[in-house]
Amino acid sequence: MTDPQATSLFPQDKLSLLLIRSLLQLPPDATVKLEHKKDSKPPYSYIGLIAMAILSSPERKMLLSEIYTWIAMEYSYFRNRGSGWRNSVRHNLSLNDCFVKVDRAANGKGHYWTIHPANLADFLKGDYRRRQAQWKIKSHQHAQMPCWNPLAMQYLLNQQIQQNSMMEMWHKQIANNQPVDLNSHNHVDSNSDRINV
Repeated sequence: MTDPQATSLFPQDKLSLLLIRSLLQLPPDATVKLEHKKDSKPPYSYIGLIAMAILSSPERKMLLSEIYTWIAMEYSYFRNRGSGWRNSVRHNLSLNDCFVKVDRAANGKGHYWTIHPANLADFLKGDYRRRQAQWKIKSHQHAQMPCWNPLAMQYLLNQQIQQNSMMEMWHKQIANNQPVDLNSHNHVDSNSDRINV
């Protein structure tokens, strides 16, 4: 007999069902019902709860107030916990790349939240682990270049400018059928600034 305060978990838990069937050596088609008490803390992170709320909407977007309502309706644990959990929901929406603020509500109060397309497939499979969106990873790869000394950067820039001007001069000499002495332009000025990087 099942506990009247228990509720079935979501279909996203198919992987859990497969694992349980395997561990208990049950046939693949055996009926297994995962349950948890509604008053107990849900086995999901805030990212998971928010994702499930948004995915429950036919439009796959929700207002913040709708996310609060969905979580409180699905898990009575949050109904008796004051407002601290709401702060956690707002924090997770704002700071995680997997959630995106989209168009404004029709009444002009608040924005809708949706799931970033890079995370949608994982969330649909029930994988709610925190991941940085792929587009952000790629954009950060450029920002992770070594931190250069500004003087070294100026030196390198000057070297590039000097090299470009020499190349331009050589091209002009070649175009005018003038002889080009590559060694005469490849000297180091003894008065130039030397920088230890």
